[in-house]
Amino acid sequence: MNTLWFILKLALFIWVLFWVLKHIRIVVVQEATAVAFKYLGRYVYQAMEYMGHSYDPNGDIVRGSGKNSMGSCWCIWRWGGWVFYISPLVRPARYTDTNETDSFGDGIYIRLNQIAPEPALVMAETTEDDGASVPLNIKFVTTMVVKNPYKWLFVSPRNVNVEVAKRLETILRSWVKKGSEKHAQSMKGNGERLWKELVEEPANPENPAPDDPALNCGPTIKKMKKDWGLEIVENSIMAQDIGYDPDYQQAMQAKSKADLIADGDVQATAGRVIKTVAESAGLTVEQLKIKLSGDPTLRGKSATEGGFKEAFSFAEDIVKRDRAGDLTDLRIGSVDGTPINGDLAGAAAFATLFGRGGGNKGRRNDNRGKDQNSPPQKRPEQMNDEELQEWADEQKKGKKSIF
Repeated sequence: MNTLWFILKLALFIWVLFWVLKHIRIVVVQEATAVAFKYLGRYVYQAMEYMGHSYDPNGDIVRGSGKNSMGSCWCIWRWGGWVFYISPLVRPARYTDTNETDSFGDGIYIRLNQIAPEPALVMAETTEDDGASVPLNIKFVTTMVVKNPYKWLFVSPRNVNVEVAKRLETILRSWVKKGSEKHAQSMKGNGERLWKELVEEPANPENPAPDDPALNCGPTIKKMKKDWGLEIVENSIMAQDIGYDPDYQQAMQAKSKADLIADGDVQATAGRVIKTVAESAGLTVEQLKIKLSGDPTLRGKSATEGGFKEAFSFAEDIVKRDRAGDLTDLRIGSVDGTPINGDLAGAAAFATLFGRGGGNKGRRNDNRGKDQNSPPQKRPEQMNDEELQEWADEQKKGKKSIF
């Protein structure tokens, strides 16, 4: 009887041994990764391999020598970088069972090295000194690292990447709004300075946090590490690219073109007025400019006082009428505005219509006679950017302070 009982126990032992040997599995823990294990569906153990790092008592990964595994189970054994376990009692936890597919995990492995997720595009408006705002599109990059594999895998939200991005975007949008465009541009590529403004300076008791609590990034970063096991690497938040909102940029380009047209048009009009005044006074343009530079009050003085008030009024009126359409303007009078006799008036009218002092129509016919083959000249609004710049430069040539 004893022999039979011994044989049965030996057979059972051999069967169990063969079953165990048949179901033993091995996981090779790769460098800079961690693997979590479940026993009968329940988390019991994790192992990591990361040179120069170890677990602290809370399960956080820190620099220094120490333990490279957490937890225990009778059917899990570790030898160096190999972890042996009995399946199906124990199974490694798959990353995508609890997290969305992202760059922090792959298969059963959690990556412990620094990870740079996709850049976040933050659309925000600055606050300028004059109260205006400039809409900017800023591409921010940052670097993160998993510090507690258990919390990252089992405690953090499944879409943890999205939740982290939302919090950072809220903070960065508030930061942009609190400053000017010039300040934002100065931070491009300067992660150290941006980190100080977001994390270190608001937390300094001697430099109280701004009115907007969202600007104090420090507590948010600490909370993410405490609750989700994720840490943002120091000085890693950086404005990679700063551009204008497309609609704003298009509006600014249109305004610049309109300003260029207006500036060139002003110079052209001023030149015509000066030329007309000079001719009416029997002076060259240069002589008139010299007189006005020497005594600017001459422009407001009447002809009887030796000034050019009436001549300027007449010339400006002619230009206005000329710009309004194809008009012929007939005005007969002396320089000081007093009437002249009929014979002189008729001679003046004849000279105005057919002489060199003729109206708009006469001048246009004269121009056509000079060059019948010249193409019609474009108006500034019809020019492209290169033609417009060339036209504006032509109007500015010889520009001097004459008013």
